[in-house]
Order: sequence, then structure tokens, then C-alpha cells
Amino acid sequence: MLASLLLAQKQQNPACPPLDSERLHSRNHIDKAIEFIDQHCSEDITLSNLANVTGVSIRTLQYGFKNQFNMGPMTYIKHIRMQRAHDALLRAPPGSCRVGDIAAQWGFYNGSVFASLYRKMFGELPSETLARS
Repeated sequence: MLASLLLAQKQQNPACPPLDSERLHSRNHIDKAIEFIDQHCSEDITLSNLANVTGVSIRTLQYGFKNQFNMGPMTYIKHIRMQRAHDALLRAPPGSCRVGDIAAQWGFYNGSVFASLYRKMFGELPSETLARS
């Protein structure tokens, strides 16, 4: 009987909420969104695309990404694209391409904005990464 009371108290304790179907659903739609982003990262992705793919509202996506990554889905996409541009710059032999070409490949068409974001994320200019690759 004591075990039953303790179990009942634990289930009612808000400090230890059980993993319910709503939280599982939240994790599933974020996983679907991440998979879609990974497969279509170089394409134009909108919040509507992500909502259609995941079957949840835009607001639900925004809350899910904020909870899991501390950023919205579009910021997450920008970070992924920046990481892909960084990887491409690291792999490119010096002189084989231009920073602007790689930036444009990943959806960054303003060179100064790209360089500023890149420096914030990686601590150096994209041209410096390309020169040492």
C-alpha cells in the first residue's frame, strides 16, 4: 500500500512530470522538421513548408525549436546553412572557388552580412578559412 501511495504521489508531483504523448509528439515534429531541413537545406525553405511537412502549426514549430534549440526554425536553418558553408570553405582547395560563390550556394547573397555572421560563428572571416584549407 505504501508503494502505491508513493507511486501516486510521484505521478502527481509537477516537479517530475511524466513523458506524455504531447511531449513525444513535440519531439517527433521537431525531428521531422530537422530531417526535412537536412535534406533540403540548399533550397528555399519557409515556415509553411515546415508546418506542412510536420503536420503542426507554425506556432507549434516555433515553440518546439525554441524549447529544443533556444532559437526559431528560421534561425536554426540559417545556422545549418552557415555550418555547411563553413564545411565547404574548409574542403575547398585555395584558389578553386570564391567565398561569394559558396555563400550564394547556401543562400547568403549579401557578402558583408555573410562575412559578419560567419565571423560571429567561427571567429574568423570566410576568406581566412578558405586560405588555410
